[in-house]
Amino acid sequence: MKNLVLPGFGKFVIVDDKKVTEADLGVNFFVTLDSLGKSRAQVVTENLVELNPANVVGDFLEKDPKFVIENVPEFFDNYNYIIAAQLDSTTVQKLAQLCWAKNKVLILVRSYGFLGYVRVISSNIEGKVVFF
Repeated sequence: MKNLVLPGFGKFVIVDDKKVTEADLGVNFFVTLDSLGKSRAQVVTENLVELNPANVVGDFLEKDPKFVIENVPEFFDNYNYIIAAQLDSTTVQKLAQLCWAKNKVLILVRSYGFLGYVRVISSNIEGKVVFF
């Protein structure tokens, strides 16, 4: 996300219902000790926007991504790029079907320690982005 914010991608939204835990401190550059117990989406959004406040607008939604995908599909109407990280395969399948039907670019990211993958689904390449 940092690499999109620094050059001024424009607008993003982070969807995450979790609070910052001690485990996050070791793997997430954008949370600190004083972030413990706070909304992870809010803390990360605020810290990302600080990297390029003149060119980037960040927002957050404190909801479970699975809930949004299954119950609020119209949420995706305002975005062209959907970046999903660390979602389970059932949720990824539902999100992929939703993005395909709405002609959205879906970028799947999954990491397993030092290994991982990035997968792109769709052909639409313009607009705003939402991060999961």
